[in-house]
Amino acid sequence: MPTRGAAGALARTVGTPQAAAALLAVGGLLALVLPLPALAVDVLLALSLGAAVGVLLVTLMAPEPDRLSSLPPVLVLGSLARILLCLCVSRLVLVTGEGAPLVTTLGRTISGGDAIAGLGLLVVLAVVHLAMVTAGVGRMSEVAARFALDAMPGKQMGLDAALARGHLSAGEAREQVRRLEQEAGFYGAMDGAGRLLRGEAVAAVVIVALTAVGAAARSLSAGGEAAEIAAQYSLTATGHGLVTILPALLMGAAAAVAVSRAASGSGLIEEIGGQMVQGPWPAAAAAVALLGLGLLPGVAKAPTLVVGAGLAALAWWLGSRRGATVRTVVNGGPGFEPSGDEMLAEVGMGLVDLIEDSDGLGEVLVRVREEMGAALGFAPPPLLLRDSMALRPTEYCVSFRARTLARGIVRPRRLLAVPPAAGVTPDVGRPGEVGDGRSGVWVTDEEARSLAEIDYLCLRPAEAIARHMRVALRRHAAAMFDLEAASRLLRRVDGTHSEAVALARQAGVTAPVVRQVGARLLEAGLPLRDPLALVETLAEALPETHDPEQLALRCRPHAAAAACRMLAPDGVLIALDLAPELQDELAEAAHGSGERTVAALAPERARCWTAALHELGREHGWGRPMPLLCEQRALLPLLDLCRQVTAELIALTPSDLPPDITVEFAARLDPESLQQVPGTEVASAPA
Repeated sequence: MPTRGAAGALARTVGTPQAAAALLAVGGLLALVLPLPALAVDVLLALSLGAAVGVLLVTLMAPEPDRLSSLPPVLVLGSLARILLCLCVSRLVLVTGEGAPLVTTLGRTISGGDAIAGLGLLVVLAVVHLAMVTAGVGRMSEVAARFALDAMPGKQMGLDAALARGHLSAGEAREQVRRLEQEAGFYGAMDGAGRLLRGEAVAAVVIVALTAVGAAARSLSAGGEAAEIAAQYSLTATGHGLVTILPALLMGAAAAVAVSRAASGSGLIEEIGGQMVQGPWPAAAAAVALLGLGLLPGVAKAPTLVVGAGLAALAWWLGSRRGATVRTVVNGGPGFEPSGDEMLAEVGMGLVDLIEDSDGLGEVLVRVREEMGAALGFAPPPLLLRDSMALRPTEYCVSFRARTLARGIVRPRRLLAVPPAAGVTPDVGRPGEVGDGRSGVWVTDEEARSLAEIDYLCLRPAEAIARHMRVALRRHAAAMFDLEAASRLLRRVDGTHSEAVALARQAGVTAPVVRQVGARLLEAGLPLRDPLALVETLAEALPETHDPEQLALRCRPHAAAAACRMLAPDGVLIALDLAPELQDELAEAAHGSGERTVAALAPERARCWTAALHELGREHGWGRPMPLLCEQRALLPLLDLCRQVTAELIALTPSDLPPDITVEFAARLDPESLQQVPGTEVASAPA
């Protein structure tokens, strides 16, 4: 029975990564003790060179090099394997007098049969590897590790502050702390791997030199001619050094690329295309310089003129490509001419492809503007879409006049996977924000397919920008509802109800009054979808008061009814509730300040209120506006607090609800929720 159990355990182990690691360790030990055939050494040397090329390509193409946690151990294992192969070649040379066929062939090919040229090339390659690559990798890794550790306390303070304000949940904060630890660990491991690469370079040079000297001395003692022996083992040493130093040089270059690109968010080719080739002028200047150099007497014409012509063609192509996307009017209407009073959407040079796609950012923003115009009750300003060299390559920015409406970063050729509920963070991808209070991760297509099977929402970069745009239009609708928009609203009502508008004008309803009241309603999250009711209510209320706040309260029922039907298309409104004690606190804190009632709370108490409201709205709303019910006495100070919260909360009273709407409460904000700012229990990252 014990024998059967051991056999079964052995059978289960075969084919596992643990078995492969054990076989590699045993094989390495045997290679040190037993001589390997020349053919086996050749195969292993070819594998070493191919593996080095593969690692370099991975670091060049990886969109997030600092996530390559396997790179430092791969560098270490590769370094040990190369030293082991170097010793195997040394044994062949010392025992048989000849190296492996690959060593001999490479030495003769590289040197052209000239022993002195081969040794010179080997010395130059060894100096480059020692003085530049390994020294540079070690220094870069050391500085990066030191900076990562020094910056960690500041990053942790930023996480604590974001957590205290409710911008992060406890789970997301823990994920960010884990990312900081992973970043510091990556740089530290790369520092150690860089030092090992430098030690390997020194050891390889010593082994190659001693092997050549030892083999030459052995041949001389056997009676060979000194000149022939020196030429033979010089070529052998050249091949021996090349098969050891070339893979090490490629691995060192891979390490240097990974450390220098650790803050990257896309592939190296994409970064160069988005950052270094942003306009035609650098290529044009280089073309002029080369063409001018080619015209000088005595200078080789063919290479300078051909390369200069190629750079000139590149400059022309970049200029025509940029000119096609520098400015595109989106949904401005026929005959529209930009006047400087439009919304401006700008993208970095790395996102130009989003504009040029047939169903890209331009088409998506057209739909967003139309949808939000119908939802808000007035048409947002026309939108201009263009690229900008002032932004980072993958950054976008939407502005209106002097106000920034939305700003963020997307990752081309990735999808933003958004979890179905707050507090869920997958262990893949790079963190990202949607702009509506939700967070997600940027993942590959394959990872997105896996996450979509567990109800994750996967957004293309253009769709992520569109989501942020919707939220920005809702939050800044009050600023966009200017006198011109108010005048258009009045003209629209006048076109269908001219007599009502005429009577309303006699009662004092003007565009400035409509603008003030409409802006307050939009600021509270209520749309202007019933402009006739707005005009009629203002006409009835103006004889009694001219206070914009009181006028907005009189106009709330119609606007709130429209908001409730948008939030509850099936007739069931999912809302949040406010405890009576907290409503009493807000009613007592209500204070008239100019034309607006505010919540006059102590700073620390106000911070607790806004943090609790943000966390509650973010957790239960999760990407959509969340109603918050309160009594009339607490409405105005609650509106003031909701304006300070990033999450979209719409304060409503029972009188705002249409009779056909049923309310279901998702959660209640009670006094215990305000005793402590949520999330301060998250542990700090180690220093």
